[in-house]
Amino acid sequence: MKSIDVKPSVMETEGAKTEIARISLLRTEAIDVTGMDSDMTQNVRINTNSRNIRTKASEVTVKINIRRIGK
Repeated sequence: MKSIDVKPSVMETEGAKTEIARISLLRTEAIDVTGMDSDMTQNVRINTNSRNIRTKASEVTVKINIRRIGK
């Protein structure tokens, strides 16, 4: 992979102060890149790990750029 770009890159969250204080990053659902040979853009859901928090948006757009390795 050459790069991964996530939009939006910053997400507003709401919830109990104790829950919000423990968040250093948000994860998305898994993206299968098996056999991927070209750039791909995909909307994926945010995974809050069943914590009692809400995010302003439920999805982000992930763009994966592929770099070909010479033969």
